Amino acid sequence: MENFILRIPEWQGELAFSRDLLVLIATILLAVIGILFCFSGYKYFQTVMLMLLSCGVYCLGYLTSEKMTQNLVLRLFVSTLIAFIGICLLYFASVLVGFMVDRSKTKNFLLKCIIPFSAMAGGVILAVDIYSGIYRSVPVAGLIAAAFAGAGMTVQYKNRKKQINFKTYDDLLKLQPLDTEEQA
Repeated sequence: MENFILRIPEWQGELAFSRDLLVLIATILLAVIGILFCFSGYKYFQTVMLMLLSCGVYCLGYLTSEKMTQNLVLRLFVSTLIAFIGICLLYFASVLVGFMVDRSKTKNFLLKCIIPFSAMAGGVILAVDIYSGIYRSVPVAGLIAAAFAGAGMTVQYKNRKKQINFKTYDDLLKLQPLDTEEQA
C-alpha cells in the first residue's frame, strides 16, 4: 500500500483552502474529465476540453495567489478572480476556434478522427491522474487507462450514429419548406 499516495485533508474546523484540498478536487475532476473523454468525447469534445483547460487555469490562479498573500480569504478571492477571467478568455477562444473549424474544409476529417483521439486522450488523462495523484504504479495506471480507452472507443463507435446534430435558429430559417406531398 506504499504506492497509494492519495491524501484526503482533514477538517480543522475553519477555512480549509489549501493545496491539499485543491489537489484532491483536481484529482477527482481529472478522473471525471478522463472518463468523459473516453466515453463521450465525440459528442462533448469542446466542452470537456474547456473543462480540462479550466482546471489548469484555476491551478495557475491558485499558484499565483499563493505567492501574493498568506491570507486564506484573499487567496481564495484572487485565485477565483484569476480563474474567472482566464475561463472567460478560454471560452472566447473556444468559440473562435469552433467558428473557424466549422468554416474550414477539415471539419469532416476532424470528425472522423475525434473518436480514437478522444478515447486515447481520456486514457492518457486517466493514466497521468492515477499515477500522479492516486496510485504510484506505471503498470496499474497504464492498465486502467488502456481498459477505459478501449471500452470508451467501443462505446463511442457503437453510439456514433445516435448523435443528434442541433440546429441554430439561423439554420432553421435557411431550411427549405416541405412540399405538401412530402408531408403526407
